[in-house]
Amino acid sequence: MAKVNNSVYFTGLLVLEGLTLVGLFLIFRTQSHPFTGGAAELLGSHDPSQRVRGDLIPPPDILAKDITYNASFFQSNDLKSYLAAFPIAFARRLTQLGAKGRLLDAGAGEALFAEQLVSLEKDPSPELTFNDEREDLFRQLLERPLIERPVVVAVDVEIKRKDIPRHDGHLEILSGRLFEEIPMGILATFDVIVDNQGVLAFSSSPVDQTLGRYLAILREDGAIFVSLGSEDSNYAAASRVRTPDRGSISLLDWLYSIEGLSIQMGSVDKDHRALMISKVSRTVTLPRLKLESMKPRGSEAPVRFYVQER
Repeated sequence: MAKVNNSVYFTGLLVLEGLTLVGLFLIFRTQSHPFTGGAAELLGSHDPSQRVRGDLIPPPDILAKDITYNASFFQSNDLKSYLAAFPIAFARRLTQLGAKGRLLDAGAGEALFAEQLVSLEKDPSPELTFNDEREDLFRQLLERPLIERPVVVAVDVEIKRKDIPRHDGHLEILSGRLFEEIPMGILATFDVIVDNQGVLAFSSSPVDQTLGRYLAILREDGAIFVSLGSEDSNYAAASRVRTPDRGSISLLDWLYSIEGLSIQMGSVDKDHRALMISKVSRTVTLPRLKLESMKPRGSEAPVRFYVQER
C-alpha cells in the first residue's frame, strides 16, 4: 500500500472543511436574506412557527429598515404630479402659504416638487392640464413672486441630485438619514406636511411613531396630506391592527378611531386615494403599536401587521 504524506493529508482536510463552510454560508445567505432570492411571502419575527424554506425569518424591525433603504421610491414626482395625487384641498393649501409658511415633504424622492414649489415660474409641461380648479391654482403658484413663497423642507433617506440650489433659503434639504433619526429641533414646525407615498408608507418605525412626530411639528391650524396609492394598492386599507377591544381592524379604521383628529378621505380617481389629517384637540394620544410582521410588495408600500399594546 502506498504511504500518504501526513502534511499533505491534513492540508487537504483543512481545505475541504473550509470549502464546506463557505458553501454552507452561501446557501444560508441565499435562502434566508429577504433580498437575495429567498424572500418570504409573509415576513415577521423569530417565531419558530414562521419559517421560510427551513430558515428563521428576520425580525420585522430589521426588515422594515431594509425595505426603507432598498425600496424603489417615486423619484421624479414634480409639482404637477403632487397636485394630481391629492384632492383640490391640497392645492388650495399651497396657494395659502405665504413667505412665513412652512411645508415639509416627508419622503421627497429627488426633491423636484419641493424645488419647483419655491422656484417654478414657467409650466414645463403645458400639454398636461387639469380639468378642474387645480389648473387655476397651479397658475397662481407659478405667478407668485419668489420672495412671497414658503420655506419647503425636503426629507429623504437619499437624494441623488447634487448641487440643488437653495433659492435664498426657501428650500432646505435633509438627506442621509431616516426621518425618525432627525432631531425635532432641526425640523421645527410646519403649516403643511405632505407624505406622497413617503415616510408613512415606507418607514421602518410603527405608524403611531411617525404620525406622532408629524403631529408634534404640525402648527395649530396645519394639515397633513397622506397619499395612500390606488384603490387596489391602498396600504392603509390592506394593513391590519389587532386591538384589545375591537379585534383585527384595518390600519385605516384604526386611524379613524383616534380621538382628537379630523381625518377626511379624498379621492381624485381610482388611482389616487389620500387623507387630510388635522388636529381638533391640543393633545392627541396615539395608542402604541408593535410591528408583528410585514409583506413587501416591490415598489408599492408594504402591508404591515400590528398589535396595539395599549
